[in-house]
Amino acid sequence: MRALFGLERVPRSLAADDPRLPAVELGPEMLRMNAIPLPVEAWGGDVGSHAGRRAAYTAWLVAQAGDYNAALRRALLRYLDAIDEALLAAEAELAMDLARFDGLFQRQDRFWSAPRPLVRAWWREGDAWLGADVAVWDGVAITALSAAQINAAEDVLGLLPERCAGFWREVGLPVSPFRRVLETAIQN
Repeated sequence: MRALFGLERVPRSLAADDPRLPAVELGPEMLRMNAIPLPVEAWGGDVGSHAGRRAAYTAWLVAQAGDYNAALRRALLRYLDAIDEALLAAEAELAMDLARFDGLFQRQDRFWSAPRPLVRAWWREGDAWLGADVAVWDGVAITALSAAQINAAEDVLGLLPERCAGFWREVGLPVSPFRRVLETAIQN
């Protein structure tokens, strides 16, 4: 299934499969924040630290909310903060898991394994387009959330399906979305 994101509405002048539209193909795995490399132009100046990478990712994500949607921008910040809080609460578990890497990875490296929020998302169910302020794909179904739901929630990640809990447990090496896509050409 193809989901569009970062759009106020589904364009009428372009086909939904037009490669110019911001979209992601949803498959049998949870869509994580590290599943697709972040565009290099969104990296900003300080991607050498987790704080710099998080700030760049946050800016890129929040920009998709549009200039005048303060509630959605707040909801996205709450979502990302909830990821940090979940990792902090699991610090002992993560330390034991990451000990095998002898200091190569830190708790915050698992941040990128969290479910990726698709901001202002659109997807098809049958012949109808459905939309949400934020959508999360868990590998089975889309969870649609409104900015109001996220902003009112005591436990933001608790709004997601159980499959999303402990998002750091089911992945191998921590992977960052801050990686370049290498173009390869096969020559005869």
